[in-house]
Amino acid sequence: MYNSSNDKVAKFVLDSLTQFMVNDTKASFEQNKKLFANVEEMQLNIRAIKDTALSYKIVEGIMIKISGSADNVKGGEMTDLICDDKTVKQYLDVFPAFKTLSKLCHWSMNAHKDNYAEVKVKNLTQAIIDKENAKGKNDKVIAALNFSAQIEEQIKLLTDQEKPQIDSKKSKI
Repeated sequence: MYNSSNDKVAKFVLDSLTQFMVNDTKASFEQNKKLFANVEEMQLNIRAIKDTALSYKIVEGIMIKISGSADNVKGGEMTDLICDDKTVKQYLDVFPAFKTLSKLCHWSMNAHKDNYAEVKVKNLTQAIIDKENAKGKNDKVIAALNFSAQIEEQIKLLTDQEKPQIDSKKSKI
């Protein structure tokens, strides 16, 4: 396919694709050339990649080299090299792999974000359930402690109805 041993861009692109394919950040194209034996083999290996094969931080690092960072949105180091007027023809044959790597990174980043959102929703749902359970327990405690209102009613009943009767009997004695 392409000799990556002495070319920074090709090495980065092919090593990064290999890392996605074998789910190992230490993997290199040179050690795994069989994954790129022919177009069909490469397609099968790319289609077999799990969306979260590499960690978010690793994919983010690859993305920064491709797309740039928040500070440099014009493009990353590799994009600058591929798009340079002096070297653009040199990288025509590696560009499809570069574009595939870029798409894999975007796909993986979105998958990581989706997974994070799912975990967050699950945790928040559990927190809501826990709060509702605690509220239910607190409502029961409040109801149990609400006997003071019943005591006040009994005092009022004694004061309003029974006290006059007692006072009347007392005065007769």
